[in-house]
Amino acid sequence: MKTVLIVDDEEFVRLGLKSLIDWKACGFQISYEADNGEDALTIIQNQKPDVVITDIRMPVLSGLELIEKVVNEIDSSPKFIIISGYDDFSYAQQAVRYGVSDYILKPIEKAEVESILIKLGKQIGEENEIEMLGAQVNTDNLFKRLISNVNSLELDKQSMRDLRIKEKNNFFYLLFEFFYIEDFEYSDIQISSVIQAVIQSTEMIPMYKHERGLYGMIVNSDDLISFENERALFFAEMKEKLYAHTNIELGIYAGDVVEELGKIKRSFSEAMYAKNFTFTNIQYQVFDYCQISFKELTYTELDERIYVLLMEHIENNNQKQIINLIEEIFHTFSEKYFAPVAVTASINRCIHGVVSTINTLKGDEKRLELLERMIHWHQVKLSPNEVKKLLIRFMLECGLYIVELRKQNAKGDIHIIKQYIDRHFCKQISLKSLSSEFYLNSVYLGQLFKKTYGIYFKDYLLELRLNEAKKQLRLTNKRVYEISSQVGFGSTDYFVTLFERKTGTTPTEYRNQTIKNQKNEEMI
Repeated sequence: MKTVLIVDDEEFVRLGLKSLIDWKACGFQISYEADNGEDALTIIQNQKPDVVITDIRMPVLSGLELIEKVVNEIDSSPKFIIISGYDDFSYAQQAVRYGVSDYILKPIEKAEVESILIKLGKQIGEENEIEMLGAQVNTDNLFKRLISNVNSLELDKQSMRDLRIKEKNNFFYLLFEFFYIEDFEYSDIQISSVIQAVIQSTEMIPMYKHERGLYGMIVNSDDLISFENERALFFAEMKEKLYAHTNIELGIYAGDVVEELGKIKRSFSEAMYAKNFTFTNIQYQVFDYCQISFKELTYTELDERIYVLLMEHIENNNQKQIINLIEEIFHTFSEKYFAPVAVTASINRCIHGVVSTINTLKGDEKRLELLERMIHWHQVKLSPNEVKKLLIRFMLECGLYIVELRKQNAKGDIHIIKQYIDRHFCKQISLKSLSSEFYLNSVYLGQLFKKTYGIYFKDYLLELRLNEAKKQLRLTNKRVYEISSQVGFGSTDYFVTLFERKTGTTPTEYRNQTIKNQKNEEMI
């Protein structure tokens, strides 16, 4: 609410103005009163009201003299509205010369004053915004100079004041990053006011906006006095208050203390380095360079075994295993200090793998509701914890879709698979290799084969191989170990054992018996 000072030597005029106008509706409140120009000048100097409504003719200091003194002696002067009972052109001329906003003749009209106040309120708001933008540009330039300067940087006293910096003090750079920036609707001023409350400062806290949702500030060692100089307490309080105000998760990253402001670039670089540890503690999200400077980040992807296992769980739609494995993945990110670029590469590979499987099954990836959000998770700036939750939901969605695609494709595929087995049974094939070849779950494939052909896959494969072995024993002179290898058995002993179990004779006995039978037939 903007403030108003009413100046008039007649009390009934002041009372009349207070009761006549709907101040609140116009965006103002009467905060101060004076019955002479001298008292009014003191109030303006100390309290800085937004608008002064003054009579012209008053004792000690007239209205115009008051305006002249304010314009000449005070840097930031309020808006003036003159109320007079005299329609005097010379007064109006002087008022214009001093930049008076409006000149109202008595008797006062309610609608006229309210119209003027609404207009002034809008004008003050626009001017304040321009002033704040100008101040922010100046602050931004100071921050840029400080965090990009390699050598020591001297600042004038005004610049030091603009940054709330005291001489002979220690400093450190602090970054705080709001996640979910697509929903971020808070202004820099709102954020600054929350920090102001945490630090218990009487001034607005200058901040630098590195990018949307990421802010930086220079912290004086004095700011930690109320926290017994405990950085951890200070960070926890700031995180708690910012979250309470915005209801948005955030991370805090701090550089080490420097003794001179000219060295703040080092502390800034340390805070940026600490930001790389965001996936190493997805619950707490406070990273102090002093606590992590000795730790080395990992820039490689996950172990190949993880990708293979994840795809198996997804293709089998093992939901519990999917969840457990993704939990394990994020535990690995934390335990091995994965840098954000390594996390992004690892997650993108998981996404690419499952989408490739869906495309192979002739599925439409656009049917995946979470795909777009999953692909762009790093642009939205999700918190690490929310990234994990999103990845779990996405992979579970993919598992269900793959089951649906397999059911659609299964009837036609099983006959193609049988033809494939009939042609390639001599090779090393199994349900696992077939499931990989045809993108079907191995357990489901075995069940479907038995249901369709009335025989288990393993028995059917054995039957094909033994029939081929019998054929070669009858028609060729190949040795038993050669036939064993050529029909798909890795071990000759295993082949002989199975052959005898199924036929009641060894391969050699089978061959000899076949030759004997052929000779008997020839004799007849």
